[in-house]
Amino acid sequence: MSFVPIGGALVALFLGLVGGGAVLFRAGIGVGGAALLVRALLGLVLLAELVVHPALGVGLALLVAGVTWRGRGVPIPIDRAPAITSAGLAALLAAGAAAVLRPPVPFFWDESVWLAKARVACEGGAVLMERALDPQSELVPRGYPVIAAVLEACFAMRDDSLASLVSGGTALVVAVLALYVLLLGRGAASAFEERATLVVLACTPLAWVHLRSVQLDLPIGLLVGALVLAIERADQNDRLGIPAAVVAALLLGIKDEGLSAALAVAIALGTWGASPRARRAAWLAFASLASAVIVFRVRLLLAGSANDDHTLGTATPGAIVPLLGDALRDASDLQTWGLVPSIALAACLVALRPGTPDRARKLALLLALHSLGLLVALVVGPQQVRDFAFEGTLLDRLGLQLLPTAALLIPRLVSEAPRTESTELHPHPDTETAGGSDPGGSEQTPPSDAAAAP
Repeated sequence: MSFVPIGGALVALFLGLVGGGAVLFRAGIGVGGAALLVRALLGLVLLAELVVHPALGVGLALLVAGVTWRGRGVPIPIDRAPAITSAGLAALLAAGAAAVLRPPVPFFWDESVWLAKARVACEGGAVLMERALDPQSELVPRGYPVIAAVLEACFAMRDDSLASLVSGGTALVVAVLALYVLLLGRGAASAFEERATLVVLACTPLAWVHLRSVQLDLPIGLLVGALVLAIERADQNDRLGIPAAVVAALLLGIKDEGLSAALAVAIALGTWGASPRARRAAWLAFASLASAVIVFRVRLLLAGSANDDHTLGTATPGAIVPLLGDALRDASDLQTWGLVPSIALAACLVALRPGTPDRARKLALLLALHSLGLLVALVVGPQQVRDFAFEGTLLDRLGLQLLPTAALLIPRLVSEAPRTESTELHPHPDTETAGGSDPGGSEQTPPSDAAAAP
Protein backbone atom coordinates (compact mmCIF):
# COMPACT_ATOMS: atom_id res chain seq x y z
CA MET A 1 0.00 0.00 0.00
CA SER A 2 1.37 3.42 -0.98
CA PHE A 3 1.62 6.15 1.64
CA VAL A 4 3.08 9.61 2.09
CA PRO A 5 6.07 9.72 4.50
CA ILE A 6 5.49 12.58 6.97
CA GLY A 7 8.20 11.85 9.54
CA GLY A 8 10.16 14.93 8.48
CA ALA A 9 7.10 17.09 9.07
CA LEU A 10 7.09 16.12 12.75
CA VAL A 11 10.69 17.32 13.03
CA ALA A 12 9.74 20.59 11.33
CA LEU A 13 6.84 21.07 13.74
CA PHE A 14 9.18 20.54 16.69
CA LEU A 15 11.63 23.12 15.36
CA GLY A 16 8.73 25.50 14.77
CA LEU A 17 7.59 24.83 18.33
CA VAL A 18 10.97 26.01 19.61
CA GLY A 19 10.83 29.22 17.57
CA GLY A 20 7.20 29.97 18.28
CA GLY A 21 7.67 29.11 21.94
CA ALA A 22 10.41 31.72 22.17
CA VAL A 23 8.09 34.39 20.74
CA LEU A 24 5.26 33.35 23.10
CA PHE A 25 7.54 32.80 26.08
CA ARG A 26 5.48 35.04 28.39
CA ALA A 27 2.10 34.58 26.73
CA GLY A 28 0.69 32.21 29.34
CA ILE A 29 -1.21 30.11 26.80
CA GLY A 30 -0.64 26.75 28.46
CA VAL A 31 0.56 23.48 26.99
CA GLY A 32 -2.64 21.96 25.57
CA GLY A 33 -2.82 20.53 22.08
CA ALA A 34 -4.05 23.77 20.49
CA ALA A 35 -1.44 25.85 22.33
CA LEU A 36 1.43 23.61 21.22
CA LEU A 37 0.26 23.62 17.60
CA VAL A 38 -0.15 27.41 17.60
CA ARG A 39 3.44 27.77 18.83
CA ALA A 40 4.73 25.37 16.15
CA LEU A 41 2.83 27.00 13.29
CA LEU A 42 3.80 30.47 14.51
CA GLY A 43 7.47 29.55 14.37
CA LEU A 44 7.14 28.18 10.83
CA VAL A 45 5.01 30.99 9.40
CA LEU A 46 7.35 33.63 10.87
CA LEU A 47 10.20 31.86 9.09
CA ALA A 48 8.22 32.19 5.86
CA GLU A 49 7.71 35.91 6.53
CA LEU A 50 11.47 36.26 7.06
CA VAL A 51 11.88 34.91 3.52
CA VAL A 52 9.50 37.58 2.18
CA HIS A 53 11.62 40.22 3.96
CA PRO A 54 13.75 39.92 7.11
CA ALA A 55 12.32 43.11 8.60
CA LEU A 56 8.79 41.77 8.10
CA GLY A 57 9.50 38.54 9.97
CA VAL A 58 11.25 40.32 12.84
CA GLY A 59 8.54 42.98 13.06
CA LEU A 60 5.72 40.43 13.21
CA ALA A 61 7.59 38.40 15.83
CA LEU A 62 8.02 41.51 18.00
CA LEU A 63 4.37 42.43 17.49
CA VAL A 64 3.11 39.01 18.62
CA ALA A 65 5.51 38.93 21.56
CA GLY A 66 4.47 42.43 22.59
CA VAL A 67 0.71 41.95 22.52
CA THR A 68 0.88 38.61 24.37
CA TRP A 69 3.54 39.49 26.96
CA ARG A 70 2.62 38.99 30.61
CA GLY A 71 4.64 40.79 33.23
CA ARG A 72 6.60 38.74 35.72
CA GLY A 73 4.34 39.81 38.54
CA VAL A 74 1.23 38.49 36.78
CA PRO A 75 0.32 34.90 37.74
CA ILE A 76 -0.03 32.46 34.86
CA PRO A 77 -3.14 30.30 35.38
CA ILE A 78 -3.05 26.58 34.73
CA ASP A 79 -4.74 25.73 31.43
CA ARG A 80 -7.30 23.02 32.22
CA ALA A 81 -8.61 22.74 28.65
CA PRO A 82 -8.25 19.17 27.32
CA ALA A 83 -5.31 18.48 25.02
CA ILE A 84 -7.83 17.17 22.48
CA THR A 85 -11.40 15.94 22.71
CA SER A 86 -12.40 12.41 21.75
CA ALA A 87 -14.31 13.71 18.71
CA GLY A 88 -11.34 15.78 17.63
CA LEU A 89 -8.97 12.85 18.03
CA ALA A 90 -11.23 10.59 15.96
CA ALA A 91 -11.54 13.25 13.24
CA LEU A 92 -7.78 13.80 13.01
CA LEU A 93 -7.04 10.08 12.93
CA ALA A 94 -9.55 9.49 10.13
CA ALA A 95 -8.48 12.55 8.14
CA GLY A 96 -4.78 11.85 8.71
CA ALA A 97 -5.15 8.29 7.48
CA ALA A 98 -7.02 9.44 4.37
CA ALA A 99 -4.39 12.10 3.64
CA VAL A 100 -1.38 9.84 4.15
CA LEU A 101 -2.65 6.65 2.48
CA ARG A 102 -2.14 7.83 -1.08
CA PRO A 103 0.64 7.50 -3.66
CA PRO A 104 3.34 10.14 -3.01
CA VAL A 105 2.82 11.73 -6.43
CA PRO A 106 0.67 14.65 -7.64
CA PHE A 107 -2.96 13.86 -8.49
CA PHE A 108 -3.98 17.21 -9.99
CA TRP A 109 -2.31 19.75 -12.26
CA ASP A 110 -2.36 22.43 -9.56
CA GLU A 111 -0.46 20.14 -7.22
CA SER A 112 2.48 20.19 -9.62
CA VAL A 113 2.35 24.00 -9.65
CA TRP A 114 2.58 24.26 -5.86
CA LEU A 115 5.22 21.56 -5.54
CA ALA A 116 7.37 23.20 -8.22
CA LYS A 117 7.58 26.30 -6.02
CA ALA A 118 8.32 24.16 -2.97
CA ARG A 119 11.19 22.50 -4.85
CA VAL A 120 12.71 25.93 -5.51
CA ALA A 121 12.22 26.80 -1.82
CA CYS A 122 14.28 23.74 -0.92
CA GLU A 123 17.25 25.52 -2.50
CA GLY A 124 16.88 28.36 0.01
CA GLY A 125 14.67 31.33 0.79
CA ALA A 126 16.87 33.79 -1.09
CA VAL A 127 16.73 31.64 -4.23
CA LEU A 128 12.95 31.42 -4.00
CA MET A 129 12.48 35.17 -3.60
CA GLU A 130 14.90 35.94 -6.41
CA ARG A 131 12.95 33.76 -8.81
CA ALA A 132 9.57 34.89 -7.48
CA LEU A 133 10.47 38.56 -8.07
CA ASP A 134 12.02 38.01 -11.48
CA PRO A 135 9.90 39.75 -14.15
CA GLN A 136 10.72 36.83 -16.46
CA SER A 137 10.06 34.21 -13.81
CA GLU A 138 9.05 30.76 -14.98
CA LEU A 139 7.16 30.11 -11.74
CA VAL A 140 3.44 29.68 -12.42
CA PRO A 141 1.58 31.87 -11.78
CA ARG A 142 4.15 34.66 -11.82
CA GLY A 143 4.16 36.90 -8.75
CA TYR A 144 2.13 34.53 -6.56
CA PRO A 145 2.72 34.40 -2.77
CA VAL A 146 5.59 32.20 -1.60
CA ILE A 147 4.39 31.38 1.93
CA ALA A 148 3.01 27.95 1.00
CA ALA A 149 6.20 27.02 -0.84
CA VAL A 150 8.34 27.85 2.20
CA LEU A 151 6.09 25.92 4.56
CA GLU A 152 6.00 22.87 2.31
CA ALA A 153 9.78 22.95 1.95
CA CYS A 154 10.08 23.14 5.74
CA PHE A 155 7.78 20.16 6.22
CA ALA A 156 9.81 18.29 3.59
CA MET A 157 13.00 19.20 5.52
CA ARG A 158 14.35 20.74 2.26
CA ASP A 159 14.42 17.35 0.57
CA ASP A 160 13.45 18.09 -3.05
CA SER A 161 12.53 14.52 -3.98
CA LEU A 162 8.97 14.13 -5.24
CA ALA A 163 7.86 11.95 -2.32
CA SER A 164 9.22 14.44 0.22
CA LEU A 165 7.58 17.39 -1.52
CA VAL A 166 4.22 15.61 -1.54
CA SER A 167 4.72 14.83 2.15
CA GLY A 168 5.40 18.53 2.79
CA GLY A 169 2.20 19.53 1.04
CA THR A 170 0.21 16.84 2.82
CA ALA A 171 1.62 17.91 6.18
CA LEU A 172 0.53 21.50 5.53
CA VAL A 173 -3.05 20.38 4.82
CA VAL A 174 -3.18 18.12 7.91
CA ALA A 175 -1.61 20.77 10.18
CA VAL A 176 -4.20 23.35 9.12
CA LEU A 177 -6.99 20.83 9.68
CA ALA A 178 -5.56 20.10 13.14
CA LEU A 179 -5.58 23.81 13.99
CA TYR A 180 -9.27 24.02 13.04
CA VAL A 181 -10.20 20.85 14.94
CA LEU A 182 -8.27 21.74 18.10
CA LEU A 183 -9.66 25.27 18.28
CA LEU A 184 -13.14 23.86 17.67
CA GLY A 185 -12.73 21.42 20.54
CA ARG A 186 -11.44 24.21 22.77
CA GLY A 187 -14.26 26.63 22.08
CA ALA A 188 -17.41 24.74 21.01
CA ALA A 189 -20.42 25.55 23.17
CA SER A 190 -21.31 21.87 23.54
CA ALA A 191 -20.17 18.41 22.53
CA PHE A 192 -23.04 18.37 20.02
CA GLU A 193 -21.79 21.53 18.34
CA GLU A 194 -18.27 20.16 17.94
CA ARG A 195 -19.39 16.78 16.61
CA ALA A 196 -22.03 18.20 14.28
CA THR A 197 -19.47 20.58 12.75
CA LEU A 198 -17.13 17.69 12.05
CA VAL A 199 -20.00 15.63 10.61
CA VAL A 200 -20.87 18.43 8.17
CA LEU A 201 -17.30 18.41 6.89
CA ALA A 202 -17.25 14.62 6.69
CA CYS A 203 -20.51 14.57 4.69
CA THR A 204 -18.97 16.67 1.91
CA PRO A 205 -17.45 14.31 -0.70
CA LEU A 206 -15.26 17.00 -2.29
CA ALA A 207 -13.61 17.73 1.05
CA TRP A 208 -12.23 14.18 1.15
CA VAL A 209 -10.87 14.54 -2.37
CA HIS A 210 -8.99 17.71 -1.48
CA LEU A 211 -7.86 16.31 1.83
CA ARG A 212 -5.88 13.80 -0.21
CA SER A 213 -4.34 16.48 -2.45
CA VAL A 214 -1.90 19.29 -1.76
CA GLN A 215 -4.13 21.99 -3.26
CA LEU A 216 -4.72 24.94 -0.98
CA ASP A 217 -8.40 25.75 -1.27
CA LEU A 218 -9.55 23.51 1.57
CA PRO A 219 -6.73 24.82 3.82
CA ILE A 220 -7.88 28.39 3.09
CA GLY A 221 -11.39 27.48 4.23
CA LEU A 222 -10.10 25.74 7.34
CA LEU A 223 -7.96 28.75 8.19
CA VAL A 224 -10.95 31.08 7.87
CA GLY A 225 -12.81 28.83 10.30
CA ALA A 226 -9.78 28.70 12.62
CA LEU A 227 -9.57 32.51 12.54
CA VAL A 228 -13.24 32.73 13.56
CA LEU A 229 -12.72 30.29 16.42
CA ALA A 230 -9.57 32.10 17.59
CA ILE A 231 -11.35 35.46 17.69
CA GLU A 232 -14.17 33.88 19.67
CA ARG A 233 -11.62 32.50 22.14
CA ALA A 234 -10.11 35.98 22.50
CA ASP A 235 -13.62 37.31 23.15
CA GLN A 236 -13.93 34.78 25.98
CA ASN A 237 -10.66 36.04 27.51
CA ASP A 238 -8.72 32.93 26.45
CA ARG A 239 -5.12 34.03 26.10
CA LEU A 240 -4.61 31.63 23.21
CA GLY A 241 -7.09 33.65 21.14
CA ILE A 242 -4.86 36.46 19.89
CA PRO A 243 -1.79 34.37 18.95
CA ALA A 244 -4.04 31.76 17.31
CA ALA A 245 -5.81 34.51 15.33
CA VAL A 246 -2.52 35.97 14.11
CA VAL A 247 -1.23 32.53 13.13
CA ALA A 248 -4.41 31.70 11.19
CA ALA A 249 -4.34 35.09 9.45
CA LEU A 250 -0.68 34.84 8.45
CA LEU A 251 -1.27 31.33 7.12
CA LEU A 252 -4.10 32.73 4.98
CA GLY A 253 -1.27 34.38 3.05
CA ILE A 254 -0.68 31.07 1.26
CA LYS A 255 -3.15 32.32 -1.38
CA ASP A 256 -4.07 35.80 -2.59
CA GLU A 257 -7.73 35.42 -1.69
CA GLY A 258 -6.72 34.93 1.94
CA LEU A 259 -6.57 38.71 2.42
CA SER A 260 -10.18 39.29 1.36
CA ALA A 261 -11.25 36.37 3.56
CA ALA A 262 -9.45 37.88 6.57
CA LEU A 263 -11.10 41.24 5.86
CA ALA A 264 -14.52 39.55 5.76
CA VAL A 265 -13.81 37.95 9.15
CA ALA A 266 -12.66 41.28 10.62
CA ILE A 267 -15.82 43.04 9.44
CA ALA A 268 -18.18 40.28 10.56
CA LEU A 269 -16.63 39.62 13.97
CA GLY A 270 -14.83 42.88 14.71
CA THR A 271 -17.34 45.64 14.02
CA TRP A 272 -21.05 45.82 14.90
CA GLY A 273 -21.72 44.62 18.42
CA ALA A 274 -18.23 43.21 18.89
CA SER A 275 -16.55 43.38 22.27
CA PRO A 276 -13.22 45.23 22.59
CA ARG A 277 -11.41 41.90 22.91
CA ALA A 278 -12.97 40.46 19.75
CA ARG A 279 -12.43 43.70 17.84
CA ARG A 280 -8.78 43.83 18.88
CA ALA A 281 -8.08 40.23 17.89
CA ALA A 282 -9.90 40.49 14.54
CA TRP A 283 -8.22 43.65 13.34
CA LEU A 284 -4.80 42.75 14.71
CA ALA A 285 -4.94 39.50 12.75
CA PHE A 286 -6.05 41.29 9.58
CA ALA A 287 -3.38 43.98 9.97
CA SER A 288 -0.69 41.31 10.37
CA LEU A 289 -1.68 39.62 7.11
CA ALA A 290 -2.18 42.94 5.31
CA SER A 291 1.33 44.06 6.24
CA ALA A 292 2.78 40.81 4.87
CA VAL A 293 0.82 41.12 1.62
CA ILE A 294 1.80 44.78 1.17
CA VAL A 295 5.49 44.06 1.69
CA PHE A 296 5.43 41.26 -0.90
CA ARG A 297 3.47 43.32 -3.42
CA VAL A 298 5.82 46.29 -2.97
CA ARG A 299 8.80 44.04 -3.58
CA LEU A 300 7.13 42.79 -6.76
CA LEU A 301 6.52 46.36 -7.90
CA LEU A 302 10.09 47.47 -7.18
CA ALA A 303 11.41 44.46 -9.10
CA GLY A 304 9.29 45.36 -12.13
CA SER A 305 7.21 42.20 -11.78
CA ALA A 306 3.50 41.59 -11.18
CA ASN A 307 0.97 39.01 -10.08
CA ASP A 308 -0.41 37.69 -13.38
CA ASP A 309 -3.61 36.03 -12.21
CA HIS A 310 -4.68 38.33 -9.39
CA THR A 311 -4.42 41.89 -10.62
CA LEU A 312 -7.18 44.24 -11.73
CA GLY A 313 -8.47 43.56 -15.20
CA THR A 314 -11.44 44.90 -17.14
CA ALA A 315 -14.52 44.82 -14.93
CA THR A 316 -17.14 42.50 -16.45
CA PRO A 317 -20.44 42.95 -14.56
CA GLY A 318 -22.20 40.96 -17.27
CA ALA A 319 -20.43 37.86 -15.93
CA ILE A 320 -22.21 38.04 -12.55
CA VAL A 321 -25.39 36.18 -13.52
CA PRO A 322 -23.60 33.41 -15.47
CA LEU A 323 -21.14 32.95 -12.60
CA LEU A 324 -23.93 32.68 -10.05
CA GLY A 325 -25.78 30.23 -12.28
CA ASP A 326 -22.70 28.03 -12.64
CA ALA A 327 -22.08 28.22 -8.89
CA LEU A 328 -25.63 27.09 -8.09
CA ARG A 329 -25.39 24.30 -10.63
CA ASP A 330 -22.12 23.05 -9.18
CA ALA A 331 -23.44 23.29 -5.62
CA SER A 332 -26.45 21.16 -6.51
CA ASP A 333 -24.26 18.23 -7.60
CA LEU A 334 -24.90 15.65 -4.89
CA GLN A 335 -21.90 13.52 -5.84
CA THR A 336 -19.60 16.49 -5.28
CA TRP A 337 -21.21 18.32 -2.37
CA GLY A 338 -23.98 16.19 -0.92
CA LEU A 339 -26.67 18.30 0.73
CA VAL A 340 -24.31 20.64 2.56
CA PRO A 341 -24.65 23.70 0.25
CA SER A 342 -28.46 23.54 0.40
CA ILE A 343 -28.44 23.26 4.18
CA ALA A 344 -25.88 26.05 4.49
CA LEU A 345 -27.95 28.38 2.30
CA ALA A 346 -31.04 27.60 4.35
CA ALA A 347 -29.05 28.27 7.53
CA CYS A 348 -28.02 31.69 6.23
CA LEU A 349 -31.64 32.54 5.51
CA VAL A 350 -32.77 31.30 8.93
CA ALA A 351 -30.08 33.48 10.54
CA LEU A 352 -31.95 36.55 9.27
CA ARG A 353 -34.90 35.93 11.58
CA PRO A 354 -35.21 37.91 14.83
CA GLY A 355 -33.84 36.21 17.89
CA THR A 356 -31.09 34.34 16.06
CA PRO A 357 -28.09 33.88 18.38
CA ASP A 358 -25.40 36.45 17.73
CA ARG A 359 -22.77 33.73 17.21
CA ALA A 360 -24.79 32.33 14.30
CA ARG A 361 -25.77 35.66 12.78
CA LYS A 362 -22.15 36.78 12.56
CA LEU A 363 -21.17 33.60 10.74
CA ALA A 364 -24.00 34.07 8.24
CA LEU A 365 -22.75 37.61 7.64
CA LEU A 366 -19.23 36.28 7.21
CA LEU A 367 -20.37 33.75 4.60
CA ALA A 368 -22.16 36.52 2.70
CA LEU A 369 -19.15 38.86 2.82
CA HIS A 370 -16.68 36.11 1.92
CA SER A 371 -18.83 35.00 -1.03
CA LEU A 372 -19.21 38.60 -2.18
CA GLY A 373 -15.45 39.11 -2.04
CA LEU A 374 -14.85 36.04 -4.20
CA LEU A 375 -17.49 37.17 -6.70
CA VAL A 376 -16.00 40.66 -6.95
CA ALA A 377 -12.55 39.17 -7.51
CA LEU A 378 -13.91 37.09 -10.40
CA VAL A 379 -15.73 40.06 -11.95
CA VAL A 380 -12.88 42.61 -11.77
CA GLY A 381 -9.97 40.20 -12.22
CA PRO A 382 -8.18 39.12 -15.40
CA GLN A 383 -10.14 37.34 -18.11
CA GLN A 384 -8.20 34.09 -17.67
CA VAL A 385 -9.58 33.73 -14.14
CA ARG A 386 -13.16 33.97 -15.42
CA ASP A 387 -12.26 31.46 -18.09
CA PHE A 388 -11.13 29.04 -15.38
CA ALA A 389 -14.45 29.55 -13.60
CA PHE A 390 -16.59 28.95 -16.69
CA GLU A 391 -14.52 25.91 -17.66
CA GLY A 392 -15.46 24.29 -14.36
CA THR A 393 -12.02 24.24 -12.69
CA LEU A 394 -12.49 27.01 -10.13
CA LEU A 395 -15.94 27.48 -8.60
CA ASP A 396 -16.00 24.18 -6.69
CA ARG A 397 -12.59 24.99 -5.25
CA LEU A 398 -13.82 28.40 -4.12
CA GLY A 399 -16.75 26.64 -2.48
CA LEU A 400 -14.29 24.72 -0.32
CA GLN A 401 -13.11 28.07 1.04
CA LEU A 402 -16.63 28.64 2.38
CA LEU A 403 -17.31 25.11 3.62
CA PRO A 404 -15.63 25.12 7.08
CA THR A 405 -17.42 28.35 8.04
CA ALA A 406 -20.72 26.86 6.93
CA ALA A 407 -19.91 23.79 9.02
CA LEU A 408 -19.56 26.07 12.05
CA LEU A 409 -22.83 27.87 11.31
CA ILE A 410 -25.22 24.96 10.81
CA PRO A 411 -25.01 23.43 14.34
CA ARG A 412 -25.32 26.85 15.95
CA LEU A 413 -28.84 27.17 14.61
CA VAL A 414 -30.01 23.86 16.06
CA SER A 415 -32.05 24.59 19.16
CA GLU A 416 -31.28 21.18 20.67
CA ALA A 417 -27.71 22.29 21.36
CA PRO A 418 -28.00 24.95 24.07
CA ARG A 419 -25.05 25.87 26.24
CA THR A 420 -25.54 24.53 29.76
CA GLU A 421 -23.24 23.70 32.62
CA SER A 422 -23.54 19.99 31.81
CA THR A 423 -22.76 20.34 28.10
CA GLU A 424 -20.01 22.96 28.41
CA LEU A 425 -16.83 21.33 27.14
CA HIS A 426 -14.34 23.35 29.12
CA PRO A 427 -15.13 26.59 30.93
CA HIS A 428 -11.80 28.26 30.29
CA PRO A 429 -9.76 29.26 33.35
CA ASP A 430 -7.79 32.10 31.79
CA THR A 431 -9.37 34.91 33.79
CA GLU A 432 -7.31 37.43 35.68
CA THR A 433 -7.01 37.43 39.43
CA ALA A 434 -8.37 40.43 41.23
CA GLY A 435 -5.97 43.36 41.12
CA GLY A 436 -3.65 41.69 38.60
CA SER A 437 -2.35 43.65 35.62
CA ASP A 438 -2.33 42.24 32.12
CA PRO A 439 0.13 43.77 29.69
CA GLY A 440 -1.30 41.49 26.99
CA GLY A 441 -4.47 43.57 26.99
CA SER A 442 -7.09 41.02 28.10
CA GLU A 443 -9.87 42.52 30.17
CA GLN A 444 -10.64 41.11 33.56
CA THR A 445 -13.56 38.69 33.60
CA PRO A 446 -14.95 37.34 36.87
CA PRO A 447 -14.74 33.54 37.01
CA SER A 448 -18.44 33.33 37.67
CA ASP A 449 -19.18 35.05 34.36
CA ALA A 450 -16.79 33.03 32.19
CA ALA A 451 -18.98 29.94 31.91
CA ALA A 452 -22.05 31.96 31.04
CA ALA A 453 -20.45 34.05 28.30
CA PRO A 454 -21.98 33.46 24.88
